[in-house]
Amino acid sequence: MLSGSLSLMRGMAVIPDSGGGRHTSLVSVVLGAVTGLIGLGLLLRVEAVRGIVNVFCFVDIALSLLSLAGSLLGSLVVGPIAILFMLSAIFDICTAGFMIFLIGETESGPPPN
Repeated sequence: MLSGSLSLMRGMAVIPDSGGGRHTSLVSVVLGAVTGLIGLGLLLRVEAVRGIVNVFCFVDIALSLLSLAGSLLGSLVVGPIAILFMLSAIFDICTAGFMIFLIGETESGPPPN
């Protein structure tokens, strides 16, 4: 939610970007607003948002598995540098899986006895 609001303010040129410039960007404003709303929906435990985030996490896992396979094949060409890409893909898989786990653990129903 915080990164969404930061992106929204950068897009509206309220705060300067990393280069020190101030440009307005519709894409940055829209993505910042969507990211902020998704974060707010997760905090408020809105079931529709939780379902959407689960789908995004599953897509992230699938793309990270593809990236991991590409890194394994790329290691034949670039050698040990591909280990960094493999670790990045494994980290993405773990964080997406952990997000799915956390969403499942924080269901809106009554606490278990």
